[in-house]
Amino acid sequence: IIKNLNLNTKEILELLQIYDDPYYYGKSYGAPHLYEVPSNNECNVKLIDIEVKVPKSQLNVYLNFQATSSALLWLFPTLFQFRHNLPPPQFSLVQAILLKSAGIDND
Repeated sequence: IIKNLNLNTKEILELLQIYDDPYYYGKSYGAPHLYEVPSNNECNVKLIDIEVKVPKSQLNVYLNFQATSSALLWLFPTLFQFRHNLPPPQFSLVQAILLKSAGIDND
């Protein structure tokens, strides 16, 4: 399945707030920290795993993405649940973009 998907990595990076230009952001929980966010030209995203489970009344699709830059590696799992005993699923914007980016049609 993974080999046949057409990922839109730019959309996935935008969900992670990684854009065309690098920028800095800070956090001040306790001690202040300043972080540099690389540009999307410096990052790569790939889908490393898809797992599908079908419990009693729903379909669970697990997508595991890996994002890398020259200095960082992020792993982020996502879960989509589809229940057949409820009305048709309502997708959040983030879910719809991730599904589209992973080459999954949610219509």
